[in-house]
Amino acid sequence: MLKIVTAGAAVITALLLVTGVSAATPGTEDDVRAVKCEAANHPTKKIDKYVWQANAPTKRFPQGTAAGKMNKGKNYFYCQRNWGVRVTVGQWTNTWWALTDDDSGNRNVWLSVVYIAGGNNNQPEPGLPVHG
Repeated sequence: MLKIVTAGAAVITALLLVTGVSAATPGTEDDVRAVKCEAANHPTKKIDKYVWQANAPTKRFPQGTAAGKMNKGKNYFYCQRNWGVRVTVGQWTNTWWALTDDDSGNRNVWLSVVYIAGGNNNQPEPGLPVHG
């Protein structure tokens, strides 16, 4: 049975301190990343992966506007999510996206895992935490 209880800000802050979950100011870019990756217990951990495509495009959200580019080579990622937005490049296709900061200076943007070496079609990228 799930019981929903409402509480004041002081009680919520105390609970967050006890559980070790960070309470961030809503709306900042760093807080967006923390909220997205805390679900996978890796709020700030950077995991290196190899991007095989030069100038791989990033998006602010998979359904949204283009953000920038990722260089070919080693890049870091925080976590991944299946947004259901398919990207196909040659024989590779996937609906999973990885959260990163791109090489154009954009923070908290998503790169299709189709551009990351080592995974399989229509599967999450091995070694990256999954964000629900």
